[in-house]
Amino acid sequence: MPSLFFETGEEGKTFLLDDNLLGKGLVEAGVTMKIGETANITLDPMFAFGDEGHEAYGVPGGASIRIQATLLEIHRLENVTEDGLVVKKTLSSPEDQFRTPNDGSRVTISLTGRLADGQTVFDQHDALTFTVGEDQVAEGVELAVLKMRKSARALVTISDPKYAYGTRGFSGSKAPEIVVPGGYAGPLTYEVQLLDFENAKESWEMNDGEKVEVAKAKKEKGNRYFKNGNVPRAAKMWDAAAHLVADDKSFTAEQKSESREIRKSCYLNLAAADLRGKMYKGAVENCRQVLELDPENVKGLYRRAQALAGLKEFLEAEKDIKKALELDSKNTDVLALSKQIKMQVAEQNKKERGMYAKMFK
Repeated sequence: MPSLFFETGEEGKTFLLDDNLLGKGLVEAGVTMKIGETANITLDPMFAFGDEGHEAYGVPGGASIRIQATLLEIHRLENVTEDGLVVKKTLSSPEDQFRTPNDGSRVTISLTGRLADGQTVFDQHDALTFTVGEDQVAEGVELAVLKMRKSARALVTISDPKYAYGTRGFSGSKAPEIVVPGGYAGPLTYEVQLLDFENAKESWEMNDGEKVEVAKAKKEKGNRYFKNGNVPRAAKMWDAAAHLVADDKSFTAEQKSESREIRKSCYLNLAAADLRGKMYKGAVENCRQVLELDPENVKGLYRRAQALAGLKEFLEAEKDIKKALELDSKNTDVLALSKQIKMQVAEQNKKERGMYAKMFK
């Protein structure tokens, strides 16, 4: 969503297209204007402040208003994350650049980070170089940089600590005494300019050996994210690793063996992440991928049984439990799940008997 920067009287005023700050009519007029254009705009009450008026501006209810406005700037505002907790406001972006960084890119940025007061600087770098995906900067900054072109400038706002410094906090680089405490809700704002970047190789640019090595690295990155509590980013890494080595027809025998182990490990991890989020259908699918590679994988059978039980598909879950116990009769996790499922089946049968008894009274 763009924000418009109008000059009204002696001062500029920035507002979002849906802010209705100066009446919805000004917004509708503004989107038809070019940068630098000045217009005399007359707004009927329904397009200004209606029957309520605007006390602060001295506009009585039911009044028409006239505005001379100059459109100074348009800034594009976009959600970097689907939940809207990281937002990027583009301050400038070159028209002749189209490429953006990818995962694994080596990027150099200038950065100024401020606390919620908008004044206190806690982090500042003229030229900070890092690798995307290595957890070297706040995740929200990293995700925003992936959407920027070379030389572009943006204001990045992070409204949740999970995209900044989580529970660990941050000791300021600008001044050590300025600290972002763990769990700091912010918002934090960063002015960022993408100075330069070198993209990591795309999959089609890699040879088979490189694919295997990069997939291993992505899997390990995913494991680190998971240990740090960042499950969505961990899942993204595991998924990328598995897909990178999914087509192994040209691999050597050793590379095929490695790629199978990578995929099994990643799909098992993805199933565990799905189970944690109660996304049972996703867990079933990820376990299916594991069992296609290794039909006797006890963890795959166990986690699929967990997911099927979550979907209340108890008969199918019991089949997986039975097979898992045939392979490992002393597995305590599988034995505990078997007992749990039997109790759930008994409870379900009891409810069904009660329901049928009421129906046929």
